Amino acid sequence: MRDGYASIGKSHAGRRNRAWFIAAIVPTIAIVAFILWAAGFGPGSRSADERLTDIEAARAIPDSENAAIIYNELLQDPKATSLSNAHSQAGEPLLFDQSVLYRPWLSKDQPEVDAWIKEHQYIIDRLLGAAQFEKCRFPIIIDVEDPSFMRHVSLMHQWVFLLRSAANNDIAEGGVDAAMTKWQCLLQMANYLRQQPDLVDHLLANSAEESAMEPMADFIVTGSPTETHLRKIEAMPLPIKDHWAEYDSQTRLTEALISQKAIEKMSLVDYLRHPIQTFQVRREINSRTSAPSPFDDAGYLYRRSIATAQGIRILVALRRYKNAMSHWPPSLGEVRAPLSEETLTDPINGGSFGYKPTADTFTLYSKGKNSIDEGGRWNPDDGRDDWPIWPPWRRAPDREQEETGEKL
Repeated sequence: MRDGYASIGKSHAGRRNRAWFIAAIVPTIAIVAFILWAAGFGPGSRSADERLTDIEAARAIPDSENAAIIYNELLQDPKATSLSNAHSQAGEPLLFDQSVLYRPWLSKDQPEVDAWIKEHQYIIDRLLGAAQFEKCRFPIIIDVEDPSFMRHVSLMHQWVFLLRSAANNDIAEGGVDAAMTKWQCLLQMANYLRQQPDLVDHLLANSAEESAMEPMADFIVTGSPTETHLRKIEAMPLPIKDHWAEYDSQTRLTEALISQKAIEKMSLVDYLRHPIQTFQVRREINSRTSAPSPFDDAGYLYRRSIATAQGIRILVALRRYKNAMSHWPPSLGEVRAPLSEETLTDPINGGSFGYKPTADTFTLYSKGKNSIDEGGRWNPDDGRDDWPIWPPWRRAPDREQEETGEKL
C-alpha cells in the first residue's frame, strides 16, 4: 500500500516538474522566436540581398548609356584617386587651396596649382566625356564592411574640387567657354549623384551644384556675359524641379537595407544581448520611417539648391536688363515678364524672392524657411536663415569682414 502511495506521489511530483518546465521554456521559446522575427528570420521574410537584387534589376541600364562606366574606370586609376596627396612647397594640400577654389586665379600667380591641374587634365577630359551621358548607375552597396562602400563619393568630391579650381583659372585667363563647359560638367555630376538612392550622394550633389552655380552667378553679375553666354547658362541642367519626395523614399529604403544587412550579420548571441535595439531597427526597416533629422535636412539643402538655380535664371534676366538699360532694375517686377511664375516662386517657403537694389549692385535671396525678410543675411548662429543668391554667402559683407577680422 505504502509503495502505491509513494508511486502516486512521485507521479504527481513528476507532473508538477513537467508543468514548471513547460511554464519556463515556453516564454523563453517565445522570446527567442520574437527576437528572430525582429531580426528578419520570420516566415516570409526576405533578406536584404534579395530585396536589393530586385531594386538593382529595376534600375539597370545598358553600359552604353551608363556614365558610371567611365567613373568606375577612374576609380581604378591610382593617379585619379590620389589628388589629395599633392601638396605645395609650403606643405598645404593643393586640392583644398581656398585661393583657387573660391576665386578666379591666374596661372602666373599659382604656378604649383597650374602645373598640378595640367598633370591631371586627363581626369577633367574623362569627366567632360562622361557628362555627355544622361544616366548613371553605381552599384548599391549595403554592406558597410565592403571596401567599395561609398568609395565613389569621397573620390568624386575630389573631382568636384579639381573641376571648380580649373574653371576659376579659365575665367581669370579669359576662357569663358572652357569654364562654362566645366560648370555644365559639375551640374551633370550632381544629376548623376541624384540618381543614386543614397543620402550621402545627395549631400555631395549639393556641393557639386554649388561649385557650378556660385561662380556662374559671379560671372553673370560682375563679368561681361554676352547674349550667347546667357543662353548657354539658361540651357544648362540646373536643378529646377523638386523631386525630393521620390528621392526621400529611395534613400530611406537604402538606409533600411543597410540596417537590415547589419542585423543579418549579427550572431544569435548578439540578438539575445540586444533584443530591444534589434526590434527598433527592424521596425524602422519595415516602416521606412525615421526621425526627421538627416532626411529632412537633406531635403532642405536640396530645395536650397533649387532656389539658387532659380536665382541663376533671375540673374540672367537682371543682366539682360542691365545690358539694355545700363543699370540694374529697381525691382523684380521689371524682369517678371520673361520669367515663369515657377521661377519666381521660392521653393523653400513658397513665397517670393527678396531683391534690394543698391547704388551700383543689388542683393537677391531666398527668405528662408521662416519666410521673414532678413535682408539676405544667413547666419545659423543667430537664427537668420535667408539664403543669399547674390552675393553668394561666401562673399556676403558680414562674412568677408568676419574672415578678415574686421568689425561690422
